[in-house]
Amino acid sequence: MKENRIANENLTPIPQARFFRAYLQGAVPKAGLSANITQNMTLYSSSAAPPLGHGDDSKLRQHASCVLDVKGVPRHWELNWAVAGVLALQIASECGIEMSGFLADSNYVPISRPVIWGHYYDELPEEAIRFANAHTALLESLLLPERYSRVTNALRLYQGSLTLDNADLALLGFVGAIESLFSLAPQELAFRLSLLLAKFLGDERRTADNVQPSPLSVHRSF
Repeated sequence: MKENRIANENLTPIPQARFFRAYLQGAVPKAGLSANITQNMTLYSSSAAPPLGHGDDSKLRQHASCVLDVKGVPRHWELNWAVAGVLALQIASECGIEMSGFLADSNYVPISRPVIWGHYYDELPEEAIRFANAHTALLESLLLPERYSRVTNALRLYQGSLTLDNADLALLGFVGAIESLFSLAPQELAFRLSLLLAKFLGDERRTADNVQPSPLSVHRSF
């Protein structure tokens, strides 16, 4: 059974960070209002966010469009929840929202992965907030699955490709995300890989035919 990453008051208390705040760029909630993404996560415009009482927070909020506060989850899982919340907003909106860094307890960690691709607006619509509210918990579980998942692979390719400045690599990532979601024939890709590897390793066609591994064995190696 999958581990429950949200603290349960009926169980032994799980260590949690004193505070965790992610600083976002690219968009603000509609009308600058706060929004509950999940019961553990709240999105604020930078001007409406409550102060943390930490010296760096005030300066960081000046350079952020909004912040995402995470609480009530086990220590070291806060970042995964924040990434899932940002991913949900990216999927459901046409906003170039991205995480520029996070503050956990007294430690600030910068993240330099700007979103490059897409047609973007400056305001997060209510539809994106509702989508994030409904799907962030599922996305969080998919980002660190217990076993290989096509959906997880597609999400990682999509989110990673948004930040690539090379257009060819970004296109490969987006196409790979689509293929991962809708291609149900892994042996087709495995066969192509095995054939190409066999031809690369073999000096002649006959040699290549002899060394060609089975599609299943190639697929299992990835």
